[in-house]
Amino acid sequence: MSPVNLSPETLEEVALYVDAEGPEIPPDYMRFAIAWSTLNRIYNENRSERFETQQVISFGDQIEGLWEAVAPRARALVLLECIGGEKDPSGILKPKPEVKSATIYLREYFHIDDGIDSNDCHFHACRPEKRAVCNPVASDPWGRSKMGALLRLVYQVRCNLVHGDKRLMASGFQRERDHRLVELSYEILKIILREIVSTVGKTE
Repeated sequence: MSPVNLSPETLEEVALYVDAEGPEIPPDYMRFAIAWSTLNRIYNENRSERFETQQVISFGDQIEGLWEAVAPRARALVLLECIGGEKDPSGILKPKPEVKSATIYLREYFHIDDGIDSNDCHFHACRPEKRAVCNPVASDPWGRSKMGALLRLVYQVRCNLVHGDKRLMASGFQRERDHRLVELSYEILKIILREIVSTVGKTE
């Protein structure tokens, strides 16, 4: 086998598999993953957009009527530091343009941070080093629904879990933030799924 390069952080996680039982997956991560897989089936049955990101946003538009049920948790989600999605050379995850747009839109909707300058953001929850990689990310005004914006953020949490950007061995600020992101995202999905099933067979 050719040599495989591993960062110290990745090596720390891979080493967990030396034990026959493997790593202990946090229960909130498992609940979130299962809830997302259920939502995934639902939007696949209801949307036909070519790209999954657009399916997710369009499904959010479709269920905009559920907004009030999830609004308090949506607010809590955007009170946290921006959700990253692309690794900067510094090692910090910077937000994707669409995620940045959705975040700014919801922060302004909740009057958490009105009149945000996307090129010079000073949001209180974001670390200076996070702002340094976020500010150069170009973003456009969000033109879709509130639920579309929210599901785009939750989808990014899901992508980070699946693609390895939420580390099981993270510690300190990163660990607490990751767990809070997953916890809130799961609560949002749980409410959406509950509300959807309660409307089955009912007319608008």
